[in-house]
Amino acid sequence: MSSMPALPDDLPFFETAVEQAYDSIVITEALLERPGPRIVYVNPAFTRMTGYSAGEAIGQTPRILQGPLTDRRVLDRLKRRLAAGERFEGEAVNYRKDGSTYVVNWHVAPIRDEEGETIYYIAIQRDVTDIREKERRLEQARELLEERVRARTRELAQANIELNASLRKEQEARDQLVQAGKLAAMGRMVASVAHELNNPLQTIKNCLFLLEDELHDGPAGEEYMHMALSEVKRLSDLVRELRDVYRPGNRQQPEPVDLPELLEEVRSLVKVHLRRHHVTWSAPDDPGKAVVEGFPDQLKQVFLNISLNAIEAMGGEEGSPGGGRGGTLTVAVHGEAERVGVSFHDTGKGLTAVELENLFDPFYTTKETGMGLGLAISYDIVRRHDGEIAVQSEPGVGSTFTVWLPVLAPLPPAARLPAGAAGQPEEEASP
Repeated sequence: MSSMPALPDDLPFFETAVEQAYDSIVITEALLERPGPRIVYVNPAFTRMTGYSAGEAIGQTPRILQGPLTDRRVLDRLKRRLAAGERFEGEAVNYRKDGSTYVVNWHVAPIRDEEGETIYYIAIQRDVTDIREKERRLEQARELLEERVRARTRELAQANIELNASLRKEQEARDQLVQAGKLAAMGRMVASVAHELNNPLQTIKNCLFLLEDELHDGPAGEEYMHMALSEVKRLSDLVRELRDVYRPGNRQQPEPVDLPELLEEVRSLVKVHLRRHHVTWSAPDDPGKAVVEGFPDQLKQVFLNISLNAIEAMGGEEGSPGGGRGGTLTVAVHGEAERVGVSFHDTGKGLTAVELENLFDPFYTTKETGMGLGLAISYDIVRRHDGEIAVQSEPGVGSTFTVWLPVLAPLPPAARLPAGAAGQPEEEASP
């Protein structure tokens, strides 16, 4: 194994190496305060970088390379480090002889004699302008890319929101079609049942009329006959109403319906139920005027169904399960720009998620009695009035049913109330 060749120890060898170096090399005297530190040596790379020849630079200070854009804070740190006998590395903007700027990276170190005293400073300098410019452009490209990513992320988020909204609307449309199918089937069944019931009822009714003319058993017989005729008439009226709900016919035309007046009629109809179930009917003192176009009897049936369900949800008769608990049924009319809502808020036991999901299905009921047609018929009536029924419920707290209908004459702004708003509760009235 051959031994490593020894480096020459003569000064010309090292001077030749410095002259051929790629980086600028500057040697100054050790005097940091003005008029120093004067330049005592520069290599050819210095001239290529700054435009100053060796003859122009020697005897000057490095201040000839400084200008308005040179960061004084960097120069102050340089001076402090050198004064402490330490090395320094930093960057600053320097000026060439022609006035153009460049970014220089410095490595400055003290040169000491045999006794350790600093006699010169040597600075190795490199022009990093192109490197910093590339870094700046790379940073700009990174920021631009990040902004594009953020913009695309926002676009995707918005698209996701719109997609979810579209999917919800599609699901709602499907649910409405399913519900409409169920209601149509129920309508056909009810119409068929009404038709089949109507024929024997008319026969019974006619027979009773004939018997009434022929029988003369005194007051008691007349009373029983009158009672039978009254009940047959009630059944006939019920059959007619069922047919009218699903086949309004040309005789019925929609008309203006004053909702507060209609609600007052409903309140009168449920007075007995309110008293029996210990429920208070609470409504605004002045509900204003809200008029929709529709069939008054059908809308009354909707409000009556919802009110009776709410009353029954808040308690039962004395002696029955849950009986005597009672509560408050808060009824309010509140308007929006193009629709008006009638809300019924009860303080009953509330509805479970399963009950909410099946609430408007025909023949679905949680009661021990009843066929589960009331809300299904109400849903269909409201739908055919171009409206909707919204339900909010919390188990153990209560439920709010809001019937929304297209407005014909809206509430005045001062009378528009939030859902569930109420004034002083009315006293329970005796029948």
